[in-house]
Amino acid sequence: MSDTAVVSEREPLSSRKLWLALTGFTAMLIALAMRHEMWRDEVRAFSVATRAASWGQMLSDLHQEGHPALWYVVLRSGYAITHSNLVLPVAAIGISIATAYLILRYAPFPFWLRLLAVFGAFLGFELSVMARNYGIGVLFMIATCVVFPRRGEKPWLPAIFLALMANTSVHAALAAMVILFVWIVSDAVDDDRHSSLLRPASIGSISFVVAAIAFAFATASPTPDMAWASTARHLSADHIIRTIFSDPGLALHGVLESNVAAAGEFPWRYLHIDPGFASRIIVDAVLLWLWRAVGRRFIHGAAMLIAIIGFELLFREVYSGALRHEAVIAFLLFSIAWLAVDAHPDN
Repeated sequence: MSDTAVVSEREPLSSRKLWLALTGFTAMLIALAMRHEMWRDEVRAFSVATRAASWGQMLSDLHQEGHPALWYVVLRSGYAITHSNLVLPVAAIGISIATAYLILRYAPFPFWLRLLAVFGAFLGFELSVMARNYGIGVLFMIATCVVFPRRGEKPWLPAIFLALMANTSVHAALAAMVILFVWIVSDAVDDDRHSSLLRPASIGSISFVVAAIAFAFATASPTPDMAWASTARHLSADHIIRTIFSDPGLALHGVLESNVAAAGEFPWRYLHIDPGFASRIIVDAVLLWLWRAVGRRFIHGAAMLIAIIGFELLFREVYSGALRHEAVIAFLLFSIAWLAVDAHPDN
């Protein structure tokens, strides 16, 4: 069986399988959340959202946070309705359950692969139990994949989800740019879709997404006196390109270190293998497999390459990577593969 066949295999999912998996996922999240002590960054976002004197003040304060507004809007709105601090964990868990449902119900992959995507460390902890703004971005990313095939007749559907996605984190804004690239280029070269791309509704929808991405970056942009205000003076284009093409696991500056490879001492230290080296090998192997899997779909392969280069620049210059950031690019690659399968279901 070819790599493309493995990726594009579709397996009907019964309602029983779906709800059993979703119930198990929900139970796991609740059990983990009950043992989780909120970290400073989780509580800080909640404080910024709820303690500002006004909505305008909250938006102004975000320049010191480095994040767009949507997660803070969710927290502030939820607290205004409930006046409960439980809004923070409940919102994060509820968002992740919705994401899991969409993956289990709609992803065009074998059931075992959908289960891995849902029950992995990313959606099973980093984007759910860890109540941060990254989980809601992945929700809108997956929702975009679900409605993407309908962009010809209803372009506003993926546009709304991409716009919301972009305003959850800088990482999600970058991911929205990559998916927008797939939208524009794939429709531009497709004779059947080219005319729909030029419709006023499509042009307006795409323009709306571009404006939303620009707004996200403007909202998250730190003031010049902030410690993490970025410059480009340390970037070396030659080094970045060389490392990306020779060793993507290294090029991503350790950010894509698999939690299997680098989260603990076992088994790598036991085998006298450096965990960082093991993670690079795993990342390189996964990226190679994904590249081969979508290799015949040039646009989607190009989108993966753009994603890797874009996140390389982001992780080097703006944010140092962590598992939650790794989760965003992991689900972006997952989403690109999803869009590739939907674009060519028979290949």
